[in-house]
Amino acid sequence: MTKDLQPKPQLLSLNDLIIIYIVWFFLAGIYEMTQQLIFEGSPFLTRIIHYLFFITIRLLFIPIVLYLICYRRSLDSKLLGLTLRKFWVMSKIGIKASWPIIPLVLLFIHLPLVYTNTNLRPMIKVTSPEEIAVSLVYFIILFIMTIIPSLSEELLFRGLTFPFLKERLALWQALLLNAIIYGIFYIQFNIYHLFLRIVLGFFTTYLFWRSKSLIPSTILQAFFHATFILYIFGWGFW
Repeated sequence: MTKDLQPKPQLLSLNDLIIIYIVWFFLAGIYEMTQQLIFEGSPFLTRIIHYLFFITIRLLFIPIVLYLICYRRSLDSKLLGLTLRKFWVMSKIGIKASWPIIPLVLLFIHLPLVYTNTNLRPMIKVTSPEEIAVSLVYFIILFIMTIIPSLSEELLFRGLTFPFLKERLALWQALLLNAIIYGIFYIQFNIYHLFLRIVLGFFTTYLFWRSKSLIPSTILQAFFHATFILYIFGWGFW
């Protein structure tokens, strides 16, 4: 069969996408209920338990979506960017796109009056080269912790929502609209958070479009959240 006669890959319908978003919000509602679990006198333990619930809920989303779209709808997971093809190459692309985030943020936090801003609640304040070295250990831990939540968001917004938009809009319109949807999705009425998430959404969508893989965009998002949680906004940023 020639290339021109090959069947066009089946994509998601609007109904499919709505069902997936309902699943996302249902799981998010379960997570919100776990927020009622508070350990009096131990806010750090409370934060850790909440985040473990968060990771578990996001992890559940991935197999549910794969069942809905790959098993029931017979969609190829490669169309969603879920492929280990050229894993190390894709990982290098993600790291190359992500590493400037750390030095840029470290430069930002040393601007005058940055830490006097009440919106900033960093997990660790860096004031010396020694503290930078120590903070990188915390960064690695946070990066590992944010991989699964980042993958679940990339699957939803880049693997599912972006191809749906790209089939119906011009490329630049799909890139921009997907970034805006991602930005307002958190419903956080904070202009800093909204702006940062729209910028992140644009770059992760662009990475996904160029690489056809969720690996680079997942790494970029994990870098982004680990850095901003650690050095600027604290746990409340996610």
